[in-house]
Amino acid sequence: MAFRFGVVFAAILVLPFPLDLIPKTSFISEKYGDLWSWGAHRFGDLIGLDVPPTRQTGSGDTLEAWVMLLLSVLLALLGAAIWSAIDRKRIAYPRVAAVTRIGLRYWLGYTMLSYGFAKVFKTQFPDPQPVRLDETLGQMSPMGLLWTFMGYSLPYNLFTGAAECLGGALLLFRRTTTLGSLLLIAVLANVVMLNFCYDVPVKMYSVELLIVAIVLLWPDLGRLASVVFGFAAPATSDERWPMTRTWRRVGMGVKLLALVSLFYQQLDQGFDYASKIAEFVTPIDGRYDVVSAPPDLHMTRVASGYGALFVWTEGTPQPAPFQATFESPHSVTLEGRSGGGKLTYAKAGPIVILDGTWNKRPMHVVLHAREPALLYTRGFHWVSEVPFNR
Repeated sequence: MAFRFGVVFAAILVLPFPLDLIPKTSFISEKYGDLWSWGAHRFGDLIGLDVPPTRQTGSGDTLEAWVMLLLSVLLALLGAAIWSAIDRKRIAYPRVAAVTRIGLRYWLGYTMLSYGFAKVFKTQFPDPQPVRLDETLGQMSPMGLLWTFMGYSLPYNLFTGAAECLGGALLLFRRTTTLGSLLLIAVLANVVMLNFCYDVPVKMYSVELLIVAIVLLWPDLGRLASVVFGFAAPATSDERWPMTRTWRRVGMGVKLLALVSLFYQQLDQGFDYASKIAEFVTPIDGRYDVVSAPPDLHMTRVASGYGALFVWTEGTPQPAPFQATFESPHSVTLEGRSGGGKLTYAKAGPIVILDGTWNKRPMHVVLHAREPALLYTRGFHWVSEVPFNR
């Protein structure tokens, strides 16, 4: 029963993979997602839960997602019960187990390669914005603190991304699956702890990935234990499949082609992300103190960067955000909840002067650039006579 439940639940978890990897088939994933969303809302109504409308928020721990998980478990239980009733006499399914394990290997491998490349090309954790450097630690959310910590260091992104890519690539080949599973269990255990301890809303998905890595290692646990405790460990092969040498070579070629294709796909996304960030780079990006401004605005500090401008006012710990549209080399339009306006700017050394209209009134603001943040000026030191801990 446990095996049958696991097979059905794995199919629900993995589908529509690998169909969604085929070009021009994204509609399959969309229809599959829409069907599950519809089912989650109907099931939520049935059990008395008011599931909010579907929105792309970047969170994987929405109420809808939790209802989907509960529905998946119930459907897997139902599927296992029907399977058992139809085929009650069989007690082993070696080929089903082999096919399921292969599917999980490729699904987890592809997923970890995607996450790994996102770190290698630094699209998952971008550099901290100038506004982040002026926020107090106490005003950061736990997730914001983690994203700042990760975004600060390119080498650490490369290290963690390389570990995820290596583990994912090892899963694509039967002989290296055990090594890849061991590596990914270590990597994903750390990811799960970060998600739980820093309140990152990918808790459910990361736990699912970790469980799949453990399931892939499960057939080899006995042999690994024998090695650890000094006993003989006879070799096993749980995915024996009658294939000729030609077909094995074809399979190897397809895997290598898929790896290269995924690499270039992520590389293209990385360049696309970098070009979009470059579009927002302006001469006045940075952190500023307000030297003079209209008294009724109560402005104290300003930070500009990533296509936005943030303004701190007296008595408010959080800055007011404004979307900044740079229409010419010296003109910017600001739009926000508290108003907006069109300004021209001029920069001379550390001084930036903003002139124009704000909420349909004339405005003249003088800004002075703040000292570079210690986070970026401290740098790396091989020798430290005393800890530089501030």
